Amino acid sequence: TNGDGMISFDELIRMLRGTLNDRRLKAVGQVYKRLDKFNSGAVELQVLERAYQAQNHPKVRSGEQSID
Repeated sequence: TNGDGMISFDELIRMLRGTLNDRRLKAVGQVYKRLDKFNSGAVELQVLERAYQAQNHPKVRSGEQSID
């Protein structure tokens, strides 16, 4: 959100919708830990793009949204 090309843990949490109960918060933490390969507290946008297969999203497949 701040334009630095990185996603911090806090930014990721804010981007997720809905209230995070303990189980969901733990799952998000596990996913973030896997994405933060260098344990820097930030995830590079390119790492997130490689991890998330946007071409499989229903809105991308229907042409409603682009991969970008």
